[in-house]
Amino acid sequence: MKRRLTAKLLLASIAFAPLSGVPATTANAQNTVRPSQDIVLSIGRGELVNVPGTMTDVFIANEEIADVQVKSTRQLYLMGKAGGETTVYASNAAGDIIWSANVRVGSNIGSIDQMLTLAMPEAKISVATMGSNTVLLTGTVAAPEDAAEAERLVKAFVGEDTNVISRLRMNTPLQVNLQVRFAEVSRSLVREIGGNLASRDQTSGFLFGVSRGRDFVNIGNIDTSSLPVLDASASLGLPAGSVSLPFNPATGQFVVGGTQYDFTQNAGQTAIQAAGKLFGLDVAGAFDLAERIGLVTTLSQPNLTALSGETA
Repeated sequence: MKRRLTAKLLLASIAFAPLSGVPATTANAQNTVRPSQDIVLSIGRGELVNVPGTMTDVFIANEEIADVQVKSTRQLYLMGKAGGETTVYASNAAGDIIWSANVRVGSNIGSIDQMLTLAMPEAKISVATMGSNTVLLTGTVAAPEDAAEAERLVKAFVGEDTNVISRLRMNTPLQVNLQVRFAEVSRSLVREIGGNLASRDQTSGFLFGVSRGRDFVNIGNIDTSSLPVLDASASLGLPAGSVSLPFNPATGQFVVGGTQYDFTQNAGQTAIQAAGKLFGLDVAGAFDLAERIGLVTTLSQPNLTALSGETA
């Protein structure tokens, strides 16, 4: 016998007995029966259920969410109508509950599962609906970008207005390697700018100098004592034997004489130096630039490895 039941309440028969001569009895405690299983349906799709017993009555809490069609005394057909949750009970002739279930109806739940399986075969994602416009994703993926891709695919499949809640986790948590350095820093910064000036008057032997912190130049005559003396008359256009001058074999030239400047420079400094004659005086100058920065001493350098989201 086939019949369609959209909402049918369980009826309990009450027997009335004569009041005289009947002692008062205590009412039996009420037992609450909770649904024994969960069924997930997509809107517009159904599922055939085999009931473990002979049912006589079927009750559905909200017929706007799901509909029940009885196929026989041991089979019923559930069909999703709108997003949400409802409860279905089936009882026998004695009033005992022989089957019950929570029915959750959502948008294209089965199709979303199939789509994610085809698009991301290596991921293990389960889809559930919460209400009419919320999709919950649970399971594991290989990488964080796969979780974002799953959310994007679900929104593209069911609509951008759908609220997608992702509780996806990675198969293997990411490891984070921390390189830590403990160091002692001696902070110092010194900049030095200095100028030095020296001069010599050969006529009277007067020597003048202004310096800051260092001896930067020596002014003296060119030393020709180690050079051979040759006849330089031809180079000066004079008769042979007229003039003899020291000859430098390294340069191939005669040394007439003059002033020699020997500059000195400290390590780690930059200096600008110049020398020459000014108003008949031998003049030399230097401009120093220096900078020193404090040193860093490394005390220890441990490496720590921790899982993402955990304390190292």
